[in-house]
Amino acid sequence: MKKLITIVFAILLGFGLNAQDFVFTQFHLSPLNLNPALAGGTDNYRLAINYRENAGGLIGVFNRVGGISLDGPISLSDNDKLGIGFRAAFDRAGTLAFTQAVFSVSVAYERRLFRNSEDVHTISFGLDGGLGQTSIDFTNAVPPTPGTFNGGGLSHNYPDFSAGVAYQLKFTPEAKFLFGISMGHLFEADSRIDGFTDNDTERRFSTHAEVDLTIGQNFWVTPRVFYWSRDGLRLYTGITSLKYRRNTQIFELGIGLRTNNQSDNNEVILLGAFEYKDLKFAVSRDLNVSAIQNIIGDFYEGSLIYEF
Repeated sequence: MKKLITIVFAILLGFGLNAQDFVFTQFHLSPLNLNPALAGGTDNYRLAINYRENAGGLIGVFNRVGGISLDGPISLSDNDKLGIGFRAAFDRAGTLAFTQAVFSVSVAYERRLFRNSEDVHTISFGLDGGLGQTSIDFTNAVPPTPGTFNGGGLSHNYPDFSAGVAYQLKFTPEAKFLFGISMGHLFEADSRIDGFTDNDTERRFSTHAEVDLTIGQNFWVTPRVFYWSRDGLRLYTGITSLKYRRNTQIFELGIGLRTNNQSDNNEVILLGAFEYKDLKFAVSRDLNVSAIQNIIGDFYEGSLIYEF
């Protein structure tokens, strides 16, 4: 059992060390973490809050991921607009609280295409830049960390930049097709903490897509896919949701799968969401169906979107 727990700790901490990104199951509800080209992608200001953690396993809460962002549009003409956003996010893993954090600004330019079309086609380009931080806390180290570290911690700050492009086709105010590509850590910043981590922040590639398919007057199906890749690690997420509109309310139930190519850690996603006017709230549970389920448990996630 001790050997298995050690292996699991190594897998989770290794993922934290190599990810250096903020990957949510509800990726579609974390727009600025997903793609800087989505900044200002609505007609109003948009506040997004996301939180994710594991629970129910023998090791307790081992990984927490959280984020908050605020963005909005600036109209330039009938065909053009700018989007500006701000985001802060963190990913904390392990008994040493190995933490990745970012504070950044996103700027996007959106252009409407095919002006004479009945549908709304847009393409947007975005840049994100800010300050990243890597830190380790030795306060809860068990056994105590050898050497001079008796409590306290270490941290390292570095500049970080990403870019993205997105295409969107709106059939109706509620139904759309969205496809985007994003490249993170453009300049492979030095995020190392000497003596503990020895890897730079390798470039990250991700792509995402979703489409709303109408199946009745008030029903539609929305499949969503997300692919993330960095330094040999690849993560795949797919969710299909059924939505139902009742007056100004939208109810959503979804099921999906989240997996990666480097560890036996497959998760079945159960998603529920409720939307009322400008407010949307979603919760999900990632059911761990792998051999290490009893050790790390399942993952729980919640998101809140408010437009004003």
